[in-house]
Amino acid sequence: MSQIKTNSIITNVFNCTAKLTSFKKISLIQNTHRFYHPNTTEYPKPHSYFPYLTYAPDSIQAKILSNCLQKHVPNTGINERSLINSCNDLGQSSTMLSVLSAPSNSAVLELIKFHLVTSRLELFHFASKNDKSLEEIFLKRLELNKPISNQLSALLSHLTSPFPSNLDVGIQELHNLSNDFVVLANDIKESHDFAWYSKRMGLSVAYVSSELFMAQDKSENFKETMEFAKRRLDNWRNYGTMYNNTEEFLWFQLMSGLSFVRSQTA
Repeated sequence: MSQIKTNSIITNVFNCTAKLTSFKKISLIQNTHRFYHPNTTEYPKPHSYFPYLTYAPDSIQAKILSNCLQKHVPNTGINERSLINSCNDLGQSSTMLSVLSAPSNSAVLELIKFHLVTSRLELFHFASKNDKSLEEIFLKRLELNKPISNQLSALLSHLTSPFPSNLDVGIQELHNLSNDFVVLANDIKESHDFAWYSKRMGLSVAYVSSELFMAQDKSENFKETMEFAKRRLDNWRNYGTMYNNTEEFLWFQLMSGLSFVRSQTA
């Protein structure tokens, strides 16, 4: 990834994450109390797409999107061409793109959302086998990006582009993912005070910075990404006890994470 493109993605992520530091700006999240009062009934069960996707796992939409991610995105990219190729594979007309675009105003955005939602559901399968630590779940989510790792920069660019629908999907799914980390991990002690909000947001920033690192990682089997992610989690745990002010902790996490990625891509 070029330096200019990397810096552009980092700047967009920075601007998007900054919007979450004020409750007044989180209009696209309907239940703000969920930031620090997680409830397991809010989360999908394994095999359940609802309410995050509007179609069933055996629907033609799901089949097209799944086939697209597996067969075409790695080589063709996250774009309409990949979706059209997937439609052709399954004997469907390219007019199916209008059906796919209905939930998200864009077929490409729905493809990205499908990847994000189904990856979160995979975490439930993973965590249901045995009790899992936060680190195990965190690293597992990164591993789910491996099949499309060479398209991660494009995915992040889409989600951080200045379009309301893209930002809605990106921020909402990042919020959902941080909730999943907390609910599924067996080694996180929750608190129901306001400071917990900042720590949840700090966890989101740790994940975003790890994805940014992964997008330019050339190490074998993404070994350096996994080490980076472990350090970000250690940072989140260790420094979380030092900050009582919500915005102070969040900005520390944001700045330290993105500064580290900048140094790695310089």
